Amino acid sequence: VIAEAQSFVDNFNNSYAEKHEAFENQFWGTKMALQEGEFSTDLLSKTKKEMEDLLSDPKILSQAKEFKQCLETSGESSKNENLVSVLDVIIRTCQCNEFPTAEAKAVREKTNEIEGTLEKARNEMSLGYTDADGNFQSASSVGLRTTMRTKPDEKVRKAAYEALRSIGTFVCEEGFLEIVKLRNQLAKMLGFEDYYDYTVTNAEGFG
Repeated sequence: VIAEAQSFVDNFNNSYAEKHEAFENQFWGTKMALQEGEFSTDLLSKTKKEMEDLLSDPKILSQAKEFKQCLETSGESSKNENLVSVLDVIIRTCQCNEFPTAEAKAVREKTNEIEGTLEKARNEMSLGYTDADGNFQSASSVGLRTTMRTKPDEKVRKAAYEALRSIGTFVCEEGFLEIVKLRNQLAKMLGFEDYYDYTVTNAEGFG
């Protein structure tokens, strides 16, 4: 049992590490608009789905519980505390990613798709402000905040503020409100009050 449980843990860890790294590479590649390498919102959605498919696989959760139960029943749990501890983490992680119905999983995947599209649109959004000489200056959201705090010219500070404020309108027009609706819909399907309740309960363990 110990050897089988260890093999299960090793296989899960290797598979998760591979899928998580692929997702993280796409996440940062698209978020930072990296030019070197193959990055796209389609690949971001694909790698995120593959990672979530692993974590929401009911077979893995069932196997982890069975191995833990076998170790406890055989009296081997006290001798293999690290192995039991890892099984507990796998169980907890999979429980946090459970999508018990096809409908819930479909909502999650639809949300991921819109999130990827919004991320791409936000990355490509042109930001900047008009300086004291009337010239347009390209600036990131961080640069706009710095301009608001440091420039002596009130018109320039206001221009930076208006540019920063435009992000809110932009993301709402590009799907953010639909994401909020779908997240809350998913949470209610899973028995929670809303997405905040779902996230806090899963991540922190309290309501």
